[in-house]
Amino acid sequence: MIDSIVFFLVAISSLAVSLIVFRQNPKNKANQYFARMSLFAIIWLSANFLENEPLSLYYRKLALELDFSSAVFMVVSFYLFCLTFPKNNTISTKKEVATYFPALFIFILSFTSTIIKNINLDNSTIIFDRGNGFFLYLIVVLFYISFGFKNLYQRYKISTGVEKTQILYVFLGIFIFAIIAAPINLILPQFIFVPLRIARIGIYSFFAFSILTTFAIIRYHLFDIKVILTELLVGAMGMALAILPFSMPNQALRLLTSAILFLFAIFGFLLIRATHEEVARKEEAERLLKAKTEFLSIASHQLRTPLTAIIGYSSMLKEGDYGKLPVKAFGAIGRVYDSSQGMIKLVNDFLSVSRLETGKTVLKPREVSLKELINQTIAELNFKAQEKKLYIKYEQPKIDKIVKIDPEKLKEVISNLIDNSIHYTEKGGITVG
Repeated sequence: MIDSIVFFLVAISSLAVSLIVFRQNPKNKANQYFARMSLFAIIWLSANFLENEPLSLYYRKLALELDFSSAVFMVVSFYLFCLTFPKNNTISTKKEVATYFPALFIFILSFTSTIIKNINLDNSTIIFDRGNGFFLYLIVVLFYISFGFKNLYQRYKISTGVEKTQILYVFLGIFIFAIIAAPINLILPQFIFVPLRIARIGIYSFFAFSILTTFAIIRYHLFDIKVILTELLVGAMGMALAILPFSMPNQALRLLTSAILFLFAIFGFLLIRATHEEVARKEEAERLLKAKTEFLSIASHQLRTPLTAIIGYSSMLKEGDYGKLPVKAFGAIGRVYDSSQGMIKLVNDFLSVSRLETGKTVLKPREVSLKELINQTIAELNFKAQEKKLYIKYEQPKIDKIVKIDPEKLKEVISNLIDNSIHYTEKGGITVG
């Protein structure tokens, strides 16, 4: 009875998460392949459960063959999922059909004596011998799993930010499934007898991979997992309570458990609704933050163009490129130049903030001379220091260091440090060491 309830809960929960993912974006290829993989996994779980139940040999033999055949379609769907996740890469229909073709071939062979044969019962335990095509079956299964995993790992290495986190959740699910299923279902049975109830834990651990992958696909933000887990928890408890009235020994207990189920349904509905409302509020806050960041980015870019022109022309006027200016005009142009410099620094700060918030800050490292970079920065700020009658002295090292770094970002850091030093130094100068 307990085994049946656990199986029922795992199967229904797996079906629920596959539908949640598919409904989230039915046109997304990764979502489609995940839903297919989950459906084949449910068939695989069901077949594995039924082949060990006290049924006739005919039905247990059919369940065992379905166990082997559905596993192939499950790993092919996993392979296609790895090809399309997380960027929803498109796969042509021709390639998809070609990918499923070997699985179809193995599916047909699974119902013959090619892969497994001499299926029989030994003290109510189903046993079989390996057929001539058993190792071909293993090669096909391992091929799809290993190449799917390899593709996902390559994506992980080149991904950044959110995509890297999504793939990490999928890896975590695979790790949990493997670390539970491999010892229980593959290693220990070679040495000792593993009780059926323990062996099924390894099979059911697929649900860990399923739920973590669902989390990775649907959102990747921590608060969104609340909705999925709340719905699954309420659904699982509801199904368990729904079974209880039928297992009660008398009418009074059946009425009591039915009343508990009714009250749980009401509170479960209210809990799910409250969780949805909380997530909706947080998503709205995130949307507003994103809109603000985009506005700052656009506004900052639009402001840079006229400010650059003002700084350029005011600098030329100060340096006498358009003739000597009257003393009053020179002072006014100087103030225009200084104010514009301050404004463009503020704009650059806005741009930096917006890039950080949107995750668009990209480092472009290359080998540069540290001495040359500092000299360039000092040359650009030397005029500002001279206006305050300050000097900038650079104590250059005897050996020039070549570093691999983003020169623009490092130059910005050095420039800010020297600029602040000029601003807060009243007399004397600044020494850069």
